[in-house]
Amino acid sequence: MPEGIQLLFTSRVLGREAAEKLRSKKITQSIRSFKEAQRFFRMRGRTVRVVLDGFYLYDARITEVSKRPLRDLNEFDALTGGFDQLYQLQDALKRAGFRFKPLQDYQNTWAIGFLAERKEAS
Repeated sequence: MPEGIQLLFTSRVLGREAAEKLRSKKITQSIRSFKEAQRFFRMRGRTVRVVLDGFYLYDARITEVSKRPLRDLNEFDALTGGFDQLYQLQDALKRAGFRFKPLQDYQNTWAIGFLAERKEAS
Protein backbone atom coordinates (compact mmCIF):
# COMPACT_ATOMS: atom_id res chain seq x y z
CA MET A 1 0.00 0.00 0.00
CA PRO A 2 1.34 3.48 -0.81
CA GLU A 3 2.65 5.45 2.15
CA GLY A 4 1.12 8.64 3.47
CA ILE A 5 -1.83 9.85 5.49
CA GLN A 6 -4.81 7.57 5.10
CA LEU A 7 -8.53 8.34 5.16
CA LEU A 8 -9.85 5.05 6.49
CA PHE A 9 -13.29 3.55 5.85
CA THR A 10 -14.90 0.21 6.69
CA SER A 11 -17.72 -1.46 4.83
CA ARG A 12 -19.18 -2.46 8.23
CA VAL A 13 -19.81 1.21 8.97
CA LEU A 14 -20.64 2.39 5.45
CA GLY A 15 -22.83 -0.52 4.44
CA ARG A 16 -22.73 -2.29 1.07
CA GLU A 17 -24.16 0.49 -1.12
CA ALA A 18 -22.06 3.31 0.30
CA ALA A 19 -18.92 1.13 0.18
CA GLU A 20 -19.54 0.58 -3.53
CA LYS A 21 -19.97 4.34 -4.00
CA LEU A 22 -16.62 4.87 -2.27
CA ARG A 23 -14.98 2.34 -4.62
CA SER A 24 -16.57 4.22 -7.55
CA LYS A 25 -15.21 7.56 -6.28
CA LYS A 26 -18.72 8.94 -5.71
CA ILE A 27 -18.22 9.88 -2.05
CA THR A 28 -16.80 13.34 -1.40
CA GLN A 29 -17.29 13.83 2.34
CA SER A 30 -16.79 11.95 5.58
CA ILE A 31 -18.04 12.88 9.05
CA ARG A 32 -15.47 12.23 11.78
CA SER A 33 -14.92 12.80 15.48
CA PHE A 34 -12.45 15.49 16.53
CA LYS A 35 -9.94 12.78 17.46
CA GLU A 36 -10.11 11.25 13.97
CA ALA A 37 -10.31 14.57 12.12
CA GLN A 38 -7.53 16.50 13.84
CA ARG A 39 -4.77 15.02 11.67
CA PHE A 40 -6.49 16.53 8.62
CA PHE A 41 -6.86 20.09 10.01
CA ARG A 42 -3.88 21.49 8.12
CA MET A 43 -4.18 19.28 5.05
CA ARG A 44 -6.50 21.25 2.77
CA GLY A 45 -5.13 20.85 -0.75
CA ARG A 46 -2.94 17.89 0.20
CA THR A 47 -3.27 14.31 -0.97
CA VAL A 48 -4.35 11.38 1.21
CA ARG A 49 -4.79 7.68 0.54
CA VAL A 50 -8.40 6.46 0.59
CA VAL A 51 -8.52 3.00 2.18
CA LEU A 52 -11.50 0.65 2.54
CA ASP A 53 -11.25 -2.38 4.82
CA GLY A 54 -7.45 -2.18 4.72
CA PHE A 55 -7.22 -2.01 0.91
CA TYR A 56 -5.88 1.08 -0.86
CA LEU A 57 -8.44 2.43 -3.35
CA TYR A 58 -7.10 5.73 -4.68
CA ASP A 59 -5.52 9.07 -3.85
CA ALA A 60 -7.78 12.00 -2.98
CA ARG A 61 -7.20 15.68 -2.34
CA ILE A 62 -8.59 17.19 0.87
CA THR A 63 -10.92 20.03 -0.13
CA GLU A 64 -12.36 21.04 3.24
CA VAL A 65 -12.17 20.34 6.95
CA SER A 66 -14.93 22.07 8.89
CA LYS A 67 -16.70 21.65 12.19
CA ARG A 68 -20.09 20.02 11.67
CA PRO A 69 -22.15 19.19 14.79
CA LEU A 70 -24.27 16.13 14.09
CA ARG A 71 -27.48 18.09 14.77
CA ASP A 72 -26.66 20.21 11.69
CA LEU A 73 -26.36 17.33 9.22
CA ASN A 74 -28.74 17.44 6.27
CA GLU A 75 -29.61 15.58 3.06
CA PHE A 76 -26.62 17.09 1.25
CA ASP A 77 -24.30 15.60 3.87
CA ALA A 78 -25.98 12.24 3.33
CA LEU A 79 -25.59 12.41 -0.45
CA THR A 80 -21.94 13.51 -0.38
CA GLY A 81 -21.27 10.78 2.19
CA GLY A 82 -22.65 8.07 -0.08
CA PHE A 83 -26.14 7.70 1.36
CA ASP A 84 -29.51 8.26 -0.31
CA GLN A 85 -31.25 9.46 2.86
CA LEU A 86 -30.19 11.32 6.01
CA TYR A 87 -31.35 8.46 8.26
CA GLN A 88 -28.88 6.12 6.49
CA LEU A 89 -26.00 8.47 7.33
CA GLN A 90 -27.24 8.66 10.92
CA ASP A 91 -27.36 4.86 11.15
CA ALA A 92 -23.79 4.65 9.81
CA LEU A 93 -22.62 7.19 12.38
CA LYS A 94 -24.11 5.03 15.13
CA ARG A 95 -22.23 2.01 13.75
CA ALA A 96 -19.08 4.16 13.76
CA GLY A 97 -19.40 4.76 17.50
CA PHE A 98 -21.71 7.76 17.88
CA ARG A 99 -24.21 5.71 19.86
CA PHE A 100 -23.67 6.57 23.51
CA LYS A 101 -25.95 9.61 23.49
CA PRO A 102 -28.45 11.13 21.05
CA LEU A 103 -26.76 12.16 17.77
CA GLN A 104 -27.82 15.79 18.19
CA ASP A 105 -25.74 15.95 21.39
CA TYR A 106 -22.43 15.34 19.59
CA GLN A 107 -20.94 18.80 19.05
CA ASN A 108 -17.25 18.26 18.26
CA THR A 109 -17.61 16.47 14.94
CA TRP A 110 -16.04 17.44 11.64
CA ALA A 111 -16.72 17.11 7.92
CA ILE A 112 -13.75 16.16 5.77
CA GLY A 113 -14.31 16.96 2.11
CA PHE A 114 -12.22 15.17 -0.49
CA LEU A 115 -12.07 14.52 -4.24
CA ALA A 116 -10.47 11.59 -5.99
CA GLU A 117 -7.45 12.71 -7.95
CA ARG A 118 -7.45 12.10 -11.65
CA LYS A 119 -4.69 9.97 -13.06
CA GLU A 120 -2.47 11.71 -15.57
CA ALA A 121 -2.49 10.20 -19.05
CA SER A 122 0.88 8.69 -19.88
